Amino acid sequence: CAQDVRAYKPSRAHFDRLLSEHGAKNEVLHVAQSLFHDGAPAKALGIAYVWVNRYNETNTTAVVPLAQYPDLMSLASALCDDEN
Repeated sequence: CAQDVRAYKPSRAHFDRLLSEHGAKNEVLHVAQSLFHDGAPAKALGIAYVWVNRYNETNTTAVVPLAQYPDLMSLASALCDDEN
């Protein structure tokens, strides 16, 4: 959380902690709703990013997510389908 890393997103501190705690950038997947707070920093660091587009927004940023889902249930279903 912000208190732990002493910063607010889109600060790189959150993503540096992600990498230090969970592996190299090619070993993690960041899943979130905000293109600005999550997608842009993930892209800048080369971390794969999945956009949970809850509000059916149009992506007007330079962020190109690995995939896009309308909600977490859809993402979970897709991940389960890939395992079978």
